[in-house]
Amino acid sequence: MRSARKIDLFKELTLKTFFGKVRLIVIFIVVALISISSVSAVASAKDTIVLKSVTPFPRNNPFNLLCIPEFIKMVERKSNGQLKINWLGGPEVIQTFDQAGSLKRGTVDMILFFPFGYLKPYIPWAQARELTRFLPWEEREIGLFDRWDEVIREKVNAKNLGSPSSVAGIRVFSNRKITKIDDFKGLKIRTMPAYTPFIEALGANAITMPPTEIYTAVQRGVVDAFCWADYALPGWGWQEVTKYRISPPFFQILAASLVNLDKFNSLPKELQAVLENSMEVMEGIAATKLLMTQEDEWKVMQAAGMEELVLPPADAKKFLDLAYERTWEWIIKNAPVYGPQFKELISQK
Repeated sequence: MRSARKIDLFKELTLKTFFGKVRLIVIFIVVALISISSVSAVASAKDTIVLKSVTPFPRNNPFNLLCIPEFIKMVERKSNGQLKINWLGGPEVIQTFDQAGSLKRGTVDMILFFPFGYLKPYIPWAQARELTRFLPWEEREIGLFDRWDEVIREKVNAKNLGSPSSVAGIRVFSNRKITKIDDFKGLKIRTMPAYTPFIEALGANAITMPPTEIYTAVQRGVVDAFCWADYALPGWGWQEVTKYRISPPFFQILAASLVNLDKFNSLPKELQAVLENSMEVMEGIAATKLLMTQEDEWKVMQAAGMEELVLPPADAKKFLDLAYERTWEWIIKNAPVYGPQFKELISQK
């Protein structure tokens, strides 16, 4: 059983990293302690259960590599081989935006990493997840995690294990020079459902496409800019065709690790606990690895010729205010019951 002190120490160290961008190697020690004490191994080996899983991005994408391989190994180890995760691959197996439907129907058992915004066809207010000012372990403490889990069970027929990514904001990356908020007007910006109301409020044209199509779209001028997390861009090679990174970032990139609910319920309780506790540990590992990688990735982008453009303070405030205000307006309009509930929960901070 984890001690309260371990939770407090981990939270304290991670928050310092989040706000100060300090390289805190000691977090790994804390995570290791949590791992040892919180995930108990299953007592005896029985028949092996295999979960067929996919990811929306190709297997070697940095987001996948934050913690997915370690998570798969941990689940097998802590279950004494009773539970294995067969990672079939990414969009080459099932197209990115078809994966949630496949999970709901039970065609696959699990999506290891899935951005919340991609759940919009089933949960119209899903983008509210990325408006949170809380870190994943804080959401567990205040009950927000449980509330999201209830909704995902109802709407997607899935169990949410946790968030295998966090603490990275979203940025606009552009081939057009943007030095003030009015420069967004008329731009063609690749976005995803979570950011569309905000992008349109800027006067830009929002275009939705899978990440696998962004390189060619930017290279050919199909889009002038694209929204992406402040992480993992070099893994796609987009720095080769992109000139500018725009500051400030907005929102928080968060994903879900989802298991088909019928499959999850069919598992013995001790194997359900292995999945849940392993992902809770991996939340901390992924957040730490992400923060420690961001500076190195920016150096790669700069070496490719990318520049950072920082909006003036007044424009930056207007930019961020618009991001949150317009997105909440859209959420509440399209989800008049759930929208206000989640805004109240998410806005506690």
